[in-house]
Amino acid sequence: GNPGTTLAKRMIYTEYVMDKFNSFTDQKEGAAINYEVEYVLYGNKSDMDNLTAAIFSIATIRSGTNMVYLLTDSDKRSAAYNVASTLVGTAKIEPLIRAIQFTLMYLWAYAEALMDVRILLEGKEIAIAKSDETWQLTLPKLLSMELDGDAPEQKGINYENFLRFLMYLADDGKKSAHTMDLVELSMSKKRGEKFRLKNYIYGMEATAAYSVGGKYYYTEKAVYSY
Repeated sequence: GNPGTTLAKRMIYTEYVMDKFNSFTDQKEGAAINYEVEYVLYGNKSDMDNLTAAIFSIATIRSGTNMVYLLTDSDKRSAAYNVASTLVGTAKIEPLIRAIQFTLMYLWAYAEALMDVRILLEGKEIAIAKSDETWQLTLPKLLSMELDGDAPEQKGINYENFLRFLMYLADDGKKSAHTMDLVELSMSKKRGEKFRLKNYIYGMEATAAYSVGGKYYYTEKAVYSY
């Protein structure tokens, strides 16, 4: 299909899901399950599994932007190099030092991303791109696995914005199936009886063939459902 049309449909569908269903930071009354948007994305049976999947997806995305910042911050880059050089020891093999340096920087970026997600889950926003002022985790704390920090108030993107982005990327068929699950579960709870959408869907498919002047033949396929 047309890429523009596909994108428009995904945007409309995403806004429908975000408006009608709840998420970790947007609890709505009468929800079928605790984290519905996360279920639409991942379809796990457990609320916690869906939330965990969302957390790690966001952390993976955020770690990329964090890594870009680290590469531009000469002080942090040098600090990682110095630790890597110490780990290598007296051999001072430069390629090995560089490999350890960039591995350490990626771990640093990912750990910082997990701290960013913690802010998001508190219902707050994080800046689109990192700066020295918004960076939370020091290298010594990373090495001692003390993943805590005190980030300043930020404006930018929130948890719901990340869920929207993930929804754009998710498989359309899976999203639709998981959404139907939630509709059925919600209707079952309201009615006090088992509800299945398939019992309320009817359709017809027809194909017509015709010719013009006995020379050109055409077929037309039509599908109707309600």
